[in-house]
Amino acid sequence: DLARAIRKTEKGDVHLPILAITADAMRGAKDKCLAAGMDDYLTKPLQMDTLKEKLHEMLMQEELEEAVSHTGSESSDTATGVINPDTLKQALNVDDAVMLKDFYIDYINSSEECVESIRLAYQEHSSSEIGALGHRLKSSSRMVGAEALANACESLQDAGEKDDWETIDSSVNSINLLFPQVKKWIHDFCEEQNKG
Repeated sequence: DLARAIRKTEKGDVHLPILAITADAMRGAKDKCLAAGMDDYLTKPLQMDTLKEKLHEMLMQEELEEAVSHTGSESSDTATGVINPDTLKQALNVDDAVMLKDFYIDYINSSEECVESIRLAYQEHSSSEIGALGHRLKSSSRMVGAEALANACESLQDAGEKDDWETIDSSVNSINLLFPQVKKWIHDFCEEQNKG
């Protein structure tokens, strides 16, 4: 209830990171947390190293999203293909291929889980959960420069909040089409770095 209340008060690009720490390890508990607007989920007994790593990851993503918001309009002018390669470089202020590769891989690992959760929520006809998951995938996709995918996720988020199933249908179809393209771009980028 607190997470939902916080999300309702947020406006524009304001987003407070929320991490669930719970003794509920039952199947579906994580999806419930995400649907309530939380960003991630850890179960007890809690390992402090795991908590530290997760908090660092969440705060790092928040800083990156803020940087991307300042470079977004500039990046969109030079976007090519399914990912604009300049977006993450500008957000991190680096041109280190190894570091970029690591961020792209982290994005795919977390996003695959999110896309699968969207599919499950779609099957269960849960518009509120779909909206929350759309928001989550939108933020990370925008961060790596996957603008078309991020826009589809933004439409999904808005449609989920309004229980607009016509738009949910089209947005889910777009995500199912675009996400494999984003994965292939990242796979090709990583393969290129491995050759080098």
